Amino acid sequence: MGKNQLSRSCKCGTNAQNAQNTVICDALLLDSTSRSDTYPVDKIFNSQVAIQHEATVSNR
Repeated sequence: MGKNQLSRSCKCGTNAQNAQNTVICDALLLDSTSRSDTYPVDKIFNSQVAIQHEATVSNR
């Protein structure tokens, strides 16, 4: 059994004009008992930012 865990955070303060952040998580599960968990934490204090989080899980 395999376990992958990704925890990440992104903070955009009030002065972060036109800031952009993209996180892409890809996982390949090799058996039926493996798992992959992603825990994004975004703290956005500005409406002029673009934050994206994408997660893809495939099995063989």
